[in-house]
Amino acid sequence: MTDGNVFDVITKRTKQILDAEENYEIEFKQSVGGLDSSDIVAFANSEHGGTILIGVKEDTGEKNRQRGKIIGCDIGDQERLNILSKANSCIPKVDMEIYVENLKMKPFFRIEILPGKNKPYCTAGGTYKIRGYGLNEILDPSRLLSMFLESENDRFLKRFTESTRKLESTMERANSIVFEEISKMAKATEDMKKNLDKNFSGLSENIANGKSEENALVRIEKKIDELAKLKETQNK
Repeated sequence: MTDGNVFDVITKRTKQILDAEENYEIEFKQSVGGLDSSDIVAFANSEHGGTILIGVKEDTGEKNRQRGKIIGCDIGDQERLNILSKANSCIPKVDMEIYVENLKMKPFFRIEILPGKNKPYCTAGGTYKIRGYGLNEILDPSRLLSMFLESENDRFLKRFTESTRKLESTMERANSIVFEEISKMAKATEDMKKNLDKNFSGLSENIANGKSEENALVRIEKKIDELAKLKETQNK
């Protein structure tokens, strides 16, 4: 293996693909020139996407069983750019992964196309297709409308879910702030209550002390009166 997308030999996945015939998820092309943008949109519009092997032809084996036969193809930068250009010309653009396998023998391309997230896809010329069993089928108006509505529904649900999550996050932050403010108010109220209790306690103590002082003055005044009366009695 020379890098992440280039393999000197044939991978296990590709061996399994070569052992099958063209179907809903597999297509063989003998050269890059045989690849059309309609092939790409067909897989992007399908439920499971698919794999295109370029440099491989369909061959009849034992018991008339169809399978892929490697014939190899040019794998230079120009060929790779040609493939990418066809994917980029689709509306919307189709994302794909391009691999090179069997580098030391007869190299060929393996193109992996995932089911598109922005269906329906069409070619630059406005052709809508979807993958059938071993061939690409035209999307009729009713099926195209159904796919469009399903895609819009998915996008709506995604936006709604994102909005709901943002709202939940905002509510959580608001609840946190409210709880924090209530906690502060409760603490301030408790501190105020303690201060009032302390002040009332001091006031009660002062009042009690004042009454004691008042009683002492009354007793002194009575004592003075008693002494004055005693003195008057003695003078008589």
